Amino acid sequence: MTFGQQLKELRKNKGLSQDALAAKLFVTRQSVSQWENDKSMPSVDLLVKLSQIFDTTVDRLLGKEEAPEEPLCSAALLNNRKAIKRAARFRFCSTISLLLAIAVATIYLTVTALQLNPPIYQNLPYMIPFNQMADRILVAAGCVIAAAVLIVLQLRYSKRAVRFAQHLAGDIRFFTDHFVLSGADGSTMAFFYANLRRVMENDVFLYLTLPNKQTIILDKAAIGDSITPVLRLLKENKHYKSKRIFLRSAKNANAVFALQILNNVLFTAAVTFAIRAYSIQIALRTNDGMAQAWRWFLFLLPWAVAAAVTAAGIAECVHKIRAKRLIITGTTVLVFLCSFSIITGMFTVFNFNQHALQAEDFLAVMEKNHFSVAETNRDNPDDFLWECYTAKNADASIEITFMHFQEEPRWDAVRAARGAYDRLHSRELAKTNNNNIGAYFDYYANAYHITQSQNGRFSYLSMNRYTVLCISASEERKKDIDSIFAEYQLAFPY
Repeated sequence: MTFGQQLKELRKNKGLSQDALAAKLFVTRQSVSQWENDKSMPSVDLLVKLSQIFDTTVDRLLGKEEAPEEPLCSAALLNNRKAIKRAARFRFCSTISLLLAIAVATIYLTVTALQLNPPIYQNLPYMIPFNQMADRILVAAGCVIAAAVLIVLQLRYSKRAVRFAQHLAGDIRFFTDHFVLSGADGSTMAFFYANLRRVMENDVFLYLTLPNKQTIILDKAAIGDSITPVLRLLKENKHYKSKRIFLRSAKNANAVFALQILNNVLFTAAVTFAIRAYSIQIALRTNDGMAQAWRWFLFLLPWAVAAAVTAAGIAECVHKIRAKRLIITGTTVLVFLCSFSIITGMFTVFNFNQHALQAEDFLAVMEKNHFSVAETNRDNPDDFLWECYTAKNADASIEITFMHFQEEPRWDAVRAARGAYDRLHSRELAKTNNNNIGAYFDYYANAYHITQSQNGRFSYLSMNRYTVLCISASEERKKDIDSIFAEYQLAFPY
């Protein structure tokens, strides 16, 4: 369309005659006629005045205005109540499932702590204090409460999204730097990508939070591949966040939902068994009433779980699924278990049949070898001391002290046993002029020291968690001591 034709059309649409337009511009009617017949052109000043009169642009008057921009893609807004609730579940399910998995894992740690280290209630003034388990109970309760709060937020989120979508009930068109919402009543709203409060994408849905905090939800599968250039533009938003786990388009929404939960469960399981490895090792070393098959099962379980998590992560990566977290977690736990086993088992031979020395066994061995035994509990100031016996042979050339500490409260008893061990160790070192010929200590409260002096004194001191054994004798009686205890297979490190 030429300038003259454009001017004539705008004049007629405005309802002006050539004389009326000429009067507004302070020119003659003939000038307006010549413009409309494309015989002459108005000056720049008159072009500006014409654009103001007809409420348009100079470019449009001159026929240079570009054609309207075509949208990159368009789609109907998700306004079905059931579909929006499903989208809300997808948005929150990963975090909720992780919190619940941590709560279950914490409860498992609490229960197995009681099973692997059963409290000794008979003849003991001490019970398990609540504060030893309170921290785990609080963690589990906190995770459950947090998950419940997220579920409530999910319900509120879905209600707001449903209300806004039903009010809008239109479609959306995406352009290079903005998108336009069209309502059912014909109204439109435009928003720039940079002004969005939040942009979140998962494998199934796209969530756009507007500046007014309302959220619109789009089903990516319904839009198809045409949404790909739009996603590239949305990624430039500083609030963009992707929770996709499939590197390619997900074909089954239920598979995505199940995979998110499975990955969280595997991640939590690997971390849980890494934490539980310490207590499992203690139970294997100190509990002789455990069946052999159950021992092996407990020993191999953390390794099996960590290996399974690593294998699952590798398999998912092969199938183009984001699973680096599983691979890193599983591998880290395997490295931790290897390091833990090497450090705690260094210079030891792991024996599944070992058990701690009990008072009745000690008394039976002493009686069989004709040692006189005196109970010395009252003479000993140690806290948490349950039983204490001192045995001597006929000529008093061998003196053996046996101390058994109460096994609950657990760590208080271990500290008490360690204190008694240190005092006896200092005493024996003083007798033998600090000549150590063997020493060992590990993280399970197992320890021993062997000392031998030049003046013929020999000392053997050992601790196995709650029991302490101290043997002091002349060096020539060392073989007698070995023969006495040879028939009784003492637990390592005795």
